[in-house]
Amino acid sequence: MTSTNVTAIKGTVMRVMSLNTCGNIVTGSGSLQVVEAGFISLKPSPQYEDGTEFVQKTASGALCVNQKDPGQLKRVQNDALWCVLNPDVISLMTGARLIQASGVTGTGAIFTDALLSNHFSVEVWQQVAGRNACNAAGLQQYVYWAFFNNLNAQVDDFTVENSNLQFGTKFETQSVGSIWGGFPTTLPPSGYLGGAALAAGDHYAFNITTVAPPAATNGAVTVT
Repeated sequence: MTSTNVTAIKGTVMRVMSLNTCGNIVTGSGSLQVVEAGFISLKPSPQYEDGTEFVQKTASGALCVNQKDPGQLKRVQNDALWCVLNPDVISLMTGARLIQASGVTGTGAIFTDALLSNHFSVEVWQQVAGRNACNAAGLQQYVYWAFFNNLNAQVDDFTVENSNLQFGTKFETQSVGSIWGGFPTTLPPSGYLGGAALAAGDHYAFNITTVAPPAATNGAVTVT
């Protein structure tokens, strides 16, 4: 078999969807999804637990036991940097209380000392560049990244100065929810993953797809 090899550039949009405590997408009343193009970067940092190392020397100083157990992925920490202040995204991630005005989903957010208990998924799309930008059928290809179940979102330090404001958030993954991926019914995560089955212990994935990313939303919308 031949693998699909591509070169990815830029970032198009980021989709954030609210999850329940089991890591599955909330639908209907109370659900939230935001597709935002105003981000500067997303920096994933996989965190691993090193395997236990067993080393014992003999009386002469030679190695008698020299073994190290396999390491294991614990979580992925993501650092997102934004060039826009989107109250809906900030509230969805951090649990900050949304400030709302008539006819507007959010005009600001109030940060509290409550536990950081919000769960949410994050998806990001990149363009495929170069000679493999389109597949053999002539369809544009994209690299799709999914971080299935995130929580503990925190706001990074920020500076108000004679420059554009850059607003940073950081959050970390947990294992995927047992039925994550089927919603929204239009452009669901499972479609971008080619219908791949997910299992307990899965934290993130990427896939090369011809399914175009969703359009940016003007604030939060419901998931159906």
